[in-house]
This record gives sequence, C-alpha cells and structure tokens, in this order.
Amino acid sequence: KNTAILIMSDHGNSGISICDSTTSKDYDKRQLTDLLSVISKAKNTGEGIESKLKTDSVEAAIRQKVCDFYGICDLSAEEVAKITDGLKNRKGELNNVLGPMMDARSIIGFTTFGHTGEEVTLYAYTPGGPNPAGVLDNTDIAKFTALYLGVDLAKTTKRLFADADRLFASKGAEIGTDATDPLNPVFVATKGKKEIRIPANRNYALVNGKKIKLEGIAVYNLGKWFVPEEAANLLTEN
Repeated sequence: KNTAILIMSDHGNSGISICDSTTSKDYDKRQLTDLLSVISKAKNTGEGIESKLKTDSVEAAIRQKVCDFYGICDLSAEEVAKITDGLKNRKGELNNVLGPMMDARSIIGFTTFGHTGEEVTLYAYTPGGPNPAGVLDNTDIAKFTALYLGVDLAKTTKRLFADADRLFASKGAEIGTDATDPLNPVFVATKGKKEIRIPANRNYALVNGKKIKLEGIAVYNLGKWFVPEEAANLLTEN
C-alpha cells in the first residue's frame, strides 16, 4: 500500500539467450519443451549440490543427488568422473562443472561464466509517486529512491562522501595514503600529535589508535578518498 518497491539485478549473468548454435538450422521447429524441459527440473545450484555431497561420495550418490536436485538423470561415466574430481580438487567450483552439463542438454545459450553488461529488468510498484519505466540509467534508480524517501541526494552525498584531501587540508592537516597492503589502503591525516587513519570500505576511523565509528564508509577510488564530513571534526575533538 504505502511502500514503494523496486526490484532489479545489478548486472546480467552468463550472456543467457533463447536458443544456441545447435538450433541454427531448425530453430523454427523447436518446441518450448526443448528450452525448458531440462532447466526447469533444477532445484538447486552447483554449490547447493556440492553441500549435499562428500568428497568421497560414490558414483551412485552423485547420480542420485544430481538427478534429484539438478534434473540431470543420465550422467555419462565421464561426467561422473568430472564431478568426482570437482568434489575432491575444485572445492566451491561445482557450478562450473555442472553448468556445461546443463548447457549440453538445453538449447539455452551462454556466452560466459561471468557477469554481462546487457540491460536488466526493473519491476516497480510505486504508490503515490512516478512509476519508473522504459530504458533507464542505473543512476536514475538512486534518484527515484531519494524522491520516494524525501531525501536530498546531493546534500546526503556531500555529507557522506566528502573529498577527504580537501576536507582535511582545510583543517591544516598533512594527508597521505598508507598502501602497505595494496588491497586495503588507509587514508592518513596528521596534525600535531593527532593521527587519524581511515581504512577503505570501513565505517570507522582510528584516532591515535582509538576506534571511532563514522556515519558512513570511506571510499578510495581512482586515487581519491571520500569520507563522511564528520571525520574532519576528529582533528579538533578531545
């Protein structure tokens, strides 16, 4: 009733398509069952099936679980061997083992095992407000959300993601980046005897080693730091 609901994915997956290269000559004769008969029987992912099997599972158990939860009941000996190897030597990767087996039995096409950049579907229920529709930029979703919540997005962004260099330099602090761990850089600001360290993607600062929670998270992007405005006040607070 009074709640706006927006449902979408952040990206596509697999480059999925209706029909594949095997249907080039007879696509007009294919039936809906050719497309859905195999994939509609799947009740779990490769990761889910892996959790139901042991590394030393026997062939009968593998066949039964894959049939029950993945809808493939005619595994070849070679496919069983690949699954057995996956369970023993490729922990967490059974999606990549079972995926091609599903692919071989369906006329659904895939271009990749990873993320893809095509348009994604947006479902919206928006009582009392404009209804997002048509082809939209992903950033428009933030604008719609801010509209429904009554939030000034520009002011909120300014408060939560201020330019850290400019913010701390205006307070007379020396600033830099500690990249000792390249995967976890840390913003560093010093003034007098006070040192402030703010790790990337975290919602806290370390003031002379003492942990202080921040209103938002620190972001390090393309060599620039963005932090909540309140962080600069830590230079003057006791």
